[in-house]
Amino acid sequence: MKSEMLKFFDLIKEVSDILIVPHVSPDGDALGSCAALKIYLERLGKKADLYVSEEISQKFECVKKYFEVKPETDHSYELVIYVDCAEKTRADVKFPEPKMSCVIDHHFSN
Repeated sequence: MKSEMLKFFDLIKEVSDILIVPHVSPDGDALGSCAALKIYLERLGKKADLYVSEEISQKFECVKKYFEVKPETDHSYELVIYVDCAEKTRADVKFPEPKMSCVIDHHFSN
């Protein structure tokens, strides 16, 4: 049986238009993880948008350049990746239902 990571790698091979969203009021681990994922996906030749619904704190200045403050979009993405969200409802960006979605999270409740 394939591991969850191998399934994830297979999934991102299939798509080219991806949205990454962290949880509402993202902290350092959410922001850093999202930025790293965006860089990785772009190096694979994928279009990866990274939206947050509110301004990012100055203390996270080093990763702010990877984010766009955009609380909602009409664009339909092939894949939405929820990062550091124990539940999809914790993402605060509104968008049309994607063809596929996945959650990358480390919380025990997930």
